[in-house]
Amino acid sequence: MVGGGWLEGLRDALERFEPGIELGVASRGPALTKPLRRGNATYFAVGPWGRSKWQSMTDAWRLSSVQQETIADALRVIESFRPDLIHVHGTEHELGFAALRAGLPAVATLQGLATVCEHFMFDAVTLPEVVRNTATRSFVEGNGLLPNYYSMRRRAVDERAIIRGLDCFMGQTEWDRTVLELLHPAATYFHTECVVRSPFYQEQWSPPDNPQQTIFCTGGAAPYKGLETLLAALGILRTAGKRGLRLRVAGTVSGSPVWPALSGIVARSGTGDQVAWLGPLPAADLVSELKRADVFVLPSHIENQPNSLIEAMLLGVPSVAAAVGGVPELVQNAKSGLLYHDREPFALAGALTRLLGDQDYAWALGREARRVARERHDPETIAHRTSAVYDAVLAETAR
Repeated sequence: MVGGGWLEGLRDALERFEPGIELGVASRGPALTKPLRRGNATYFAVGPWGRSKWQSMTDAWRLSSVQQETIADALRVIESFRPDLIHVHGTEHELGFAALRAGLPAVATLQGLATVCEHFMFDAVTLPEVVRNTATRSFVEGNGLLPNYYSMRRRAVDERAIIRGLDCFMGQTEWDRTVLELLHPAATYFHTECVVRSPFYQEQWSPPDNPQQTIFCTGGAAPYKGLETLLAALGILRTAGKRGLRLRVAGTVSGSPVWPALSGIVARSGTGDQVAWLGPLPAADLVSELKRADVFVLPSHIENQPNSLIEAMLLGVPSVAAAVGGVPELVQNAKSGLLYHDREPFALAGALTRLLGDQDYAWALGREARRVARERHDPETIAHRTSAVYDAVLAETAR
């Protein structure tokens, strides 16, 4: 797996610490497969499958982002598995509608919140770049900047319908609690934390012996991930004479709609020899990259409780993060990491200079980050809390 780490982390924690809970996990799959049994969980793949290129293109321009085939498959899974309760991970996809139609007790975990993210969909690009993107094959196929914005906007509309239809929600931050209160004031909110995949709990960072100081980031193709700010900061550091730095970026970036904008920044700053685009990586490889890094950076323009930052903190990697969304609730500035104001490459460059220039200080921040993260994201505590939330949702539904 290269995604969905919070889901696998929770499944593993529930299996170990709440073995009385049997899970059925329904998620999008690349092909129709038989149910797969793993521990206390049965995995079900839901469609749609076998769609032609033309169908995929038309899907990108439909008025609704909802795939009715996915909902129908999920309802068939629910009918065969016969759960007592449905737990929806994320409110921004059609599986929330399946939970509404099933008529069973349900709770949804708040994740990135498309309703907020839609306002940040052009952050990495300029207007000329958006216009140029409309004359590409990617745009026609529904993968360009404008189609992606349109898709996020449709998801935001669907998300608000799902949130209005459900009554119980799980969240991690005061930020997502506030958003929920504004969208559905009568909803019941349960505070929980997330569990990430087990390899991030098993290793510990120590200052690496690198010939070049290394910055690591887990990026993504979405414009709101803020990679343009990080690349600009790297260019500022190069101009200031710090040419020995290298930046390694994991995630699907190369070839994405934001790639022309990002590659343009690299070309103009002359940092092409310093940047490595690694693509999507599984957990074990992410751990290796984090252990080799001197600093981890989260440059996003909006986040709730980002897994990538949690993973870095669990290892004790000194971290710099943009103070957006729920991030300030994870990192206490100058104690468990450094925060900087969003969209300020000079502030980010300054924070990087501070950590890279003072190894003792960086190590102290990393140790405190690891202590805090291991307490906050303890799998056993979260498994018991999740079980208690399930009981509370069932009780509230019964009332």
